[in-house]
Amino acid sequence: MFRGQLPRIYELSDLIATPAPAGAYFHNLNASLAAIPQKLKQYRDIEAELQVLDYDAWACLKAKVEPDLKRKDALRAWEQAFNTLNEAKGYKYLVSAGYSDIRFIPVSGQSTPDLEAFEGSRRILCEVKTINRSDQQRETFARNEVFDVVDQLDEGFFTKLECSLNNAAKQMRAYCSEADTRRIAYVIINLDDILHEYADRYRVQLESFLVSKKPSDIEVVWDIKPPFYTSQL
Repeated sequence: MFRGQLPRIYELSDLIATPAPAGAYFHNLNASLAAIPQKLKQYRDIEAELQVLDYDAWACLKAKVEPDLKRKDALRAWEQAFNTLNEAKGYKYLVSAGYSDIRFIPVSGQSTPDLEAFEGSRRILCEVKTINRSDQQRETFARNEVFDVVDQLDEGFFTKLECSLNNAAKQMRAYCSEADTRRIAYVIINLDDILHEYADRYRVQLESFLVSKKPSDIEVVWDIKPPFYTSQL
């Protein structure tokens, strides 16, 4: 029903055997998209990002995400699969910035950044990091309890963010230590504030955090959904 609109989403769905094993994603895909307009909108947004990938990049990302689509975490469900798909956002950013020879770096025995590109002869590295909702928010939601949303990011969030940025810097330095290498951490923020009601206020806090906490040899690009994104159609 929606395959023509979402060809790469359906390619991912085709990776799951029929009948789908327990713990696999994409159960009742057609029916759920027809019943939930907001889900269809979000999948269209993901499809648009996946469409930016060239043939080789898409093949690489599809192979990487396949195992994540077949296992469900007790608390975080298929979050890791979406973390992996988020690497397409970094690829799209590099395309929009006008870089050339963009590719996913093959996973090896050592920790490597996700993407490599070039600006003339200058090497560009990009590590995509996703900061997801807290365990507390997930547990509260699972119990159908009300989660209090505040307009200030807490210390735990910033501790997690600082660790992610430091790890991104280490991965990129280890892969290439050339002095003129441009290193970009592309950071997707999924807030405990599900509606992202306070997204604009959080962005101010994030920029303030960077002044003193960002590793000096990386750039940070934020990817934060706008206020009330999840309620938009």
